[in-house]
Amino acid sequence: MARIYGIMRLLVSVMDPGEVGAALAGGADIVDVKDPTAGPLGAPAPHVIRAVRAALPRPYLMSAALGDAIQFSDSLAGSARDAAKNQVDFVKVGLVGGRRYAEELLRRLVDVTGEVNPETRVVALAYADSRRDISVSPFSLPGLAAAAGAHAVMLDTEHKDGISLLGHLQESRLAQFVALGRAAGLWVGLAGSLGLPEIERLRELEPDVVGVRRAVCRDGRGGRVDAALVRRLAHATRCHTAFSAVTDSTVEPEQKRFGEAGVDVRARRARSRPG
Repeated sequence: MARIYGIMRLLVSVMDPGEVGAALAGGADIVDVKDPTAGPLGAPAPHVIRAVRAALPRPYLMSAALGDAIQFSDSLAGSARDAAKNQVDFVKVGLVGGRRYAEELLRRLVDVTGEVNPETRVVALAYADSRRDISVSPFSLPGLAAAAGAHAVMLDTEHKDGISLLGHLQESRLAQFVALGRAAGLWVGLAGSLGLPEIERLRELEPDVVGVRRAVCRDGRGGRVDAALVRRLAHATRCHTAFSAVTDSTVEPEQKRFGEAGVDVRARRARSRPG
């Protein structure tokens, strides 16, 4: 799917299929599924992923959280295969180990998802507020992700304490992260306790995606998604309810196999495999 500069897609995280309708009614471009009770990137149960995919009209994009990981595991592989089998467009993994583990993890995750569904894209995620000494630096993430064959990078906050992404990194540093992702040919996403004021500030940086949950729930992160709250943020990102459908439907099937700037995703996967 080609990037359209100047347009941010709004990703709304849901925890079950009952929230999909409100997310779409409010204008979400990407519906993300995760378990907010299991951490910042809590992996939902496989049956929840299947139910959300069934509730989401196919033109709309869907992502699924795989959780945080230090290194590749059979459990992570199984979750990725299940998501890919259910036509999930993006799978997100939080990298909480060192660089050596992270690159190998991403390479293997790209291979696993590609074997099941070549259209499923891998998103490498780092935390701006990580307190782990060995965590991947946000500014080394784009290069690492591109080398491993991933398709997107995202910066989030690990501690959901009300301090937003902008409370941990200044806009100039976030602009640097976006630029590094762009230079690597990746989609770039920003998340982390973002509300309307933060999204309006981030719009100037032109990330491809901004992700939210707390700001679109009536009773906080553990509450239910509200269409009116989604609509306020959708307006701020200058997106429209039909945007994802129009973008996706105008891409020819063969073109959908390509990433940014004409890079063949299958070729990127092949290059990412150790020789």
